[in-house]
This record gives sequence, C-alpha cells and structure tokens, in this order.
Amino acid sequence: MLPNDDVPVTGGLSRLTTLVFDVIGTVVDDQGSLERRVGRLLALEGIDASGASTFTTNWEQMLDETITEVVTGKSPWQSHRRLRQSALHQVWPTEQWGVLSQTLSGHLAAAVEYLEPWPDSVAALTALRDSFKVVALSNGDSSELVGLSAHAGLAWHGVFSAERVHSFKPNRAVYQSVLDSLEEAPAAVLMVAAHPWDLRAAAALGFSTAYVSRPGADSPSSDDDFDFTATDLADLARQLAPAR
Repeated sequence: MLPNDDVPVTGGLSRLTTLVFDVIGTVVDDQGSLERRVGRLLALEGIDASGASTFTTNWEQMLDETITEVVTGKSPWQSHRRLRQSALHQVWPTEQWGVLSQTLSGHLAAAVEYLEPWPDSVAALTALRDSFKVVALSNGDSSELVGLSAHAGLAWHGVFSAERVHSFKPNRAVYQSVLDSLEEAPAAVLMVAAHPWDLRAAAALGFSTAYVSRPGADSPSSDDDFDFTATDLADLARQLAPAR
C-alpha cells in the first residue's frame, strides 16, 4: 500500500512519503549498456566496433556540455533526444567509421530507450513501492522514459521529465516542478541519485537525500552530508525498511 497517516516513519525522516529517483546512471546502467548497444549497432552496419568505448565516453561528455549550456542559459532549450543526436554528430569519428547514415543516427539517438537496469534495481523498486510513492525524475524526455521503463521492466507511480520546465537538472525549477505536481512538502521527499550534484540541488530545496554508489559515477566530496548512503538500491531498500 502507499504511505498514509496510519503508517508512521521513525527517526528524523518521520514525514517521508515519496522517493524521487534519478534514472540514468542511478536506476539504469548508462555507460555500460550504451557502450554495448553502440557496439551492436556498429556491428550490424559492418563497422569495426573496437572504438565503441572511447566514442561512447566522448558522446556522453559532449551531451553533458550541451545540457550545461541550456541550464546556464547559454543555449536555448531543446529536447534531450535532439541534444543527444546533435552531440552524436559532433563527436562521430568520420575518418574512422565513415559517414554517419541517417538510419544509424536515428537508432543511436534512441539508445536511451534501451538502457539496461542495474541488477538490483527492479526488485528494489518493487519492494519500495509497497511503502512509498516511487517516482522517476530524469533529464530524459517523457517518450524516452516511457520506452526505457518498458524495456527495463521499471514500474513507477509517476514519471517526470525535466522537459516540463524546458530545462534540465540541476536547474532548481526541475525539482520544484515535482513538488508542485505531487503537492508534497520537500521534507516528505527523498531524492535518490548516484550523482552528488543532483542531490545537492535537491537538498537546496529541502529534499532529504540518498546517495547510491554506482560504477563510474562521481563520488561525494568531503563536505557532502547526505541523509542516506547506500552501496546500491537493494541496500537503500534495506535501510528504509525498518522505518516503516
């Protein structure tokens, strides 16, 4: 069942009712599964995929840079899919792999919908849904999140995209839009992410925070002070279970 006034929560997070999850990198393996999908798509085109890892890293870095430009107001908003496709064309190694075909470009730009969940994600989200409202908050477009959730077997009570406010995390408006939509007070919400920058932005609005360690993700800085620190989502679910 979903949380209600008859099910108390103990400790300092006594009003916690809702878990808001970053998706890409926290719930699904972005780098690893993207690299594997790139490799498969290249192989289907008869392209040597030995450079897929370096290409994927460059692609993700370029995407992050373009997202930052939107958040800081240096560039106008565009959808996540469009920015991903633009970044793809900027880093595509034409000298190594030849001209990027329109078909392959489209398949690669849709890669977010085929990201694979971390091994612990599906079971942990299922367990947590019995006690909390469990929602997704991502920089991915709504259409990408629907496809990704279906592919990965992720069941949410709600899915929110940063596109609602024509910006991206860590813009304050993205987190505020979730509070407004759910009609929740920040103290009732726990932001769960593998990205310390994501948690810092949420904490600035009064969210409680849970850092989840994931391979390849940034580590917290020495002055970060999150309410929970977990080795994975299964560990977080265990930590939250005694509170219900």
